[in-house]
Order: sequence, then structure tokens, then C-alpha cells
Amino acid sequence: GGGGSFGDLMGEFDLGDIFGGGGRKKKGGGAGRRQQQQRRTQESPSHQGGRQKRRTQPSPSHAVHLVFEPKNEAGVVPLGEARYPDSTSKHGWLMLFHHGELDEVTQRLADLATQLSSTLLQKAKHNRNAMTFRVGAVDCSGAKKLEFCRSKLGERTHIPAFATVFNGNTEVVRRALAGVKQLHDHVTDKLLFRVRADKLIEGVSSILHLRGMFLRAPRDRTNIIILLLTDKSRTSPMYASLAYRHRHDGFLVFSESRDTKKELGKDLSVKKKYPQLVALINDEKTVERYEGSLTDSGSISAWLGSLSKKYLKNRKTSARNR
Repeated sequence: GGGGSFGDLMGEFDLGDIFGGGGRKKKGGGAGRRQQQQRRTQESPSHQGGRQKRRTQPSPSHAVHLVFEPKNEAGVVPLGEARYPDSTSKHGWLMLFHHGELDEVTQRLADLATQLSSTLLQKAKHNRNAMTFRVGAVDCSGAKKLEFCRSKLGERTHIPAFATVFNGNTEVVRRALAGVKQLHDHVTDKLLFRVRADKLIEGVSSILHLRGMFLRAPRDRTNIIILLLTDKSRTSPMYASLAYRHRHDGFLVFSESRDTKKELGKDLSVKKKYPQLVALINDEKTVERYEGSLTDSGSISAWLGSLSKKYLKNRKTSARNR
């Protein structure tokens, strides 16, 4: 869980209270709810406030079709070949590939995607750009769409299926994930792995370490290190998400210090209670502190954007906000 006022930026994103731990339901519980949900969907043209809508006219085969409407309340984004995350896309993604026909398996996966996206959006205070990761859905019905889906998933992957997308690379979720929390944790594990593999976040142990990072940096530009001063032992998904979302903004690196004795904070004249988020401009002596809410990913993201615009506007690379 989060520490002090820092909430999700410092701690794990705990869905347990909302989804009862996210594990398999006791016998009869989950299945009964799904059956009730399916009956409600059949009685109404919309599902859960318009997040998943069914066509009012059945197809010749009498199959019921899954349609995620654009800008639905849950924040699930309908995507396809014309619009699919690539290496410049801002967010990491969880993607649901489906055939369109709303059978029992597709219904279950669609429910998981909808519930997870809705919760992420709620945690981000309904700011879609501030979500830890985005959730999308790709309709694979028809020969052309199926060919695109196969190009992403491989020929042998059974559809419907979940996949993660980071830096434009699609990776099928091959584990059987029974609940929303398990699905969330799987994607955040992939996010944390990607951030470590791409060295988007670097650990800092001392003021000498920081000086060395600046000395190794190019001398013909402004160099900014984003530093999280914390006494916690793990990188939070929220901080990893911020580093990933702002990886094209021109910062030298995101960093964090496991500064249990608060020695680095003293060297940087950061006297406030930990945790603290600061930006170091060209050296360890020029410090800009983030003063907003440390549980508000959108506010932190806006602060990072303002730093990039102020100091690095000529170095920011193009990134599509999908």
C-alpha cells in the first residue's frame, strides 16, 4: 500500500478493497453474477452505462456482437489497424482482441477489460491521459481485420485474447488470469520490466552518484534529472507509468533514491518529510520541487510537461497521445 500522503506514487496500486482481492470467486458467486449481468444486457441496449453496446438488429447467424463505443464511460478504446499503439505512443496498453461475437468467453474477458479500465480511470480522477496504462479493444471479425490481428498475435493464438503493448511490441498474455486485480498486476509487472529494461528509471545512492550522472551527460544542452526521494523499497507502478509516459520529453533520466537515512535529501536541502519529487537542472544545486498532490498522477504529469516545455522544448520528440 501507499506510504503517507504519497499514495499510489509510492505504494502498490491495491485493488483488493474494490474487487475483493481479484481472485477466483467462490463457487456460484462469479458465475451467478455473470448470468445476471448477461440477462441485464439482453434486456437493455446498453451494458454498464453504455460501455459495451450490442447491435439492435441481430446478424443472419443470430450472433450477438460486442461493440465498444468511442469515448465510452469505462475508457476502453476501440482500436484497429488504422489506429494502433506504436513506439511513439504515450501509454502502455492492455489490449483485448476479439472476434466480435459475444460468446461466454468473450463476455468474461470484455467484463474484465471494462472493470479494469473503469477502475484505472477512476483512480486517475477521470483524466484518461493520467491512467497508469490504457485499455483497448480490437475487433478481429472479417478477413482483413483477422489478418491484422494475426500479424500482432501470431497464427496460433486463440482469439479472444489479451495482450500487452509497450513501445509498439505486442505480447500475448498466456497466463490464465481469473480476476481484475490479477490482470492489473500482470500489466504493471510488464510495465515495471519495460521501464527497467529501457533504463527509464535509475537508482541513485548519493550526491556523488548524481554528480557523476551530470558529468557523463552531453554538455551542449539542458539536462534534467527527475528524482524521487523515498524511504520505500519498491518502484511504484504510478512512478513507472510517469517515466514511461514522459520518456520522449527530453529528460536525462527519471531516478529514485532509497534514502532511508535521508542523507541525500539533506545534501539537496530538501527538508520536508519524505517522499519528495524534485527536478535537478544541470547540477545538484539547481532544484525545482513538485508542490502539488503526490497522489495525483495528472497533476504530476502536468508538472513534468511544464518542465519539458520550459527547458527542453527543442528536444521533445513527437509522441502520439493515444
